[in-house]
Amino acid sequence: MSNADTRLAREFHEYTKHSYLSVRQNPHWLDFDNQPHPYKIYPDAPELDLPRDFDQPAADTFEAISGTAPPGGQLDLPKLARTLYFTYGITRTKVYGHRRFDFRACAGAGALYPTELYVVARHVEGMAPGLYHFNPGDFKLRRLREGDLGEPLVTATGGDPAVAVAAAVIVETAIFWRSTWKYRDRAYRYVYWDAGMVTANLLAVATSEGLGARVITAFLDQAVDRLLGIDGQREGTLCLVVLGGDAPPTTSMADLTALPHRATPLSAEEVDYPALHRVHRACFLGGEQEVQSLRGAAAAVGNPPAKGRVLTLRIPSPLHGPALGATIIRRGSTRIFGRVGIGLSGFSVILDRASRGIPMDVFARDGDSTLDLYVIVNDVEELPAGAYYYRRGEGTLELLKEGEFRADAGHLGLGQALPGDAAACVFFLADLKRVLSALGNRGYRIAQLEAGIMGGKMYLAAFAQEIGATGLTFYDDDVITFFSPHASGKEPIFLMAFGIPKSRVMSINR
Repeated sequence: MSNADTRLAREFHEYTKHSYLSVRQNPHWLDFDNQPHPYKIYPDAPELDLPRDFDQPAADTFEAISGTAPPGGQLDLPKLARTLYFTYGITRTKVYGHRRFDFRACAGAGALYPTELYVVARHVEGMAPGLYHFNPGDFKLRRLREGDLGEPLVTATGGDPAVAVAAAVIVETAIFWRSTWKYRDRAYRYVYWDAGMVTANLLAVATSEGLGARVITAFLDQAVDRLLGIDGQREGTLCLVVLGGDAPPTTSMADLTALPHRATPLSAEEVDYPALHRVHRACFLGGEQEVQSLRGAAAAVGNPPAKGRVLTLRIPSPLHGPALGATIIRRGSTRIFGRVGIGLSGFSVILDRASRGIPMDVFARDGDSTLDLYVIVNDVEELPAGAYYYRRGEGTLELLKEGEFRADAGHLGLGQALPGDAAACVFFLADLKRVLSALGNRGYRIAQLEAGIMGGKMYLAAFAQEIGATGLTFYDDDVITFFSPHASGKEPIFLMAFGIPKSRVMSINR
């Protein structure tokens, strides 16, 4: 099993496609008595209470989601606490019947939250160096290992220079069972969307705090899993995010004996999904040289010559938005859209700010990406209803076909009302042949993660303008058929829908 054998990622993608027939011929009933617990708990690990008396991030939302702080930046415990809360903390709690739901600072498919966050603290004022696990449920860190763990992380990332000087590294993992409980094998896509949403918040908050942040996707999985004390199968590492800098060089080798702490079981039993575990292992990298070869390897491809009418987006100048903290607290997935339009400038800002580039190791330049954006416009002022291709870097939309496509949007979004009622839908597509050729199977993970990050940035850009948003799944091949011939040879990765929540429309009309 090798990262270079991209047949494995292609087969998994085909195997997990949704179609009108597959959804109806393979029904799945949820066993709520066996639902995994939403929090991972280490009952015997030493606790570190995080300070709660912090202010909300005051940086302008649009600046925070579109820019990055320069490398470096000093980190202390209060700043780390604020970063963790506005990345993945509990922002609201609701009770439906006898069930309580704790909603996090970022979106999560089905509110299942498979992502776990670990903090490798190296140079954080107010806390000892070591490995910590973050529990949003009680807002505490629990120390799993002591000492400076910079050396094993630097080795696992092929000597990545940002990791070498990081004040802290946030390691994002997925407990796959939390998501497969509902989404089965296709959950492998969802866990990366969810991790991307977490990462979008983390990058924005880090920028607001003046912390240089960088997403690391090329690393030796087994080495990082061993550092965290996880098995790489039930729980696996998805990505690393570097925070800050100025850490001194590591002076000693870390002791990576077996983790002395065990987590409590999540449910009475777990259902195994072999295809998911097989593709995850197929993405593992074989050594330091293979890790290093992926840096800067995902170059963007320019827009093809336009064949249809090209319309220019409208970005307000100057562009001012609410404080990032207020936007994160306000954010939530829209459940019902009212069939009313949104302004061109608001939609332009969503597209522009989300696609300005991500500080990720596989991207050599700002604007490099694994994704192309296609749009169905149902009701955006000054834009004809129709299907479009977003010409990144140009700030334009190319009209592929004009017409009323609400019914098509609803069908493509798994037959749900949300995309049909939305003012606009953005489909994230990837040329998987090109992506896998450049990055191997790892490219499949990276495309899913990038889609989640871009989707998370879109959430924040939308809610900063009081526009509702929600992430959705889709009928894979039908999406390509709809946008062809322009999208021929590509594959859908993610879908976001935007509009005005129906509750707001009703309150305005009273």
